Amino acid sequence: MNLVVSEVNACEYCLAAHTVIGGMVGFTPGQIIEICLGGASFDAKLDAIVVIGDKTVTNYLRGTTQVPVDFPAAPALSA
Repeated sequence: MNLVVSEVNACEYCLAAHTVIGGMVGFTPGQIIEICLGGASFDAKLDAIVVIGDKTVTNYLRGTTQVPVDFPAAPALSA
């Protein structure tokens, strides 16, 4: 997930560091690139975590920036 967050934030230092660490723990260069792109088809559990991580980052980014919602509102859920 660190790779996804670093990619979204365009943090060159963190991308470099987490790429090296990813290789040290056994990920291939291709797997590292796939993780940076927001997926991990080679591992179903990791794939779910990567997607969740990506969505968490984008939700926090929207919450911080307060970008106006330019889509029709989602229906409210009843309690």
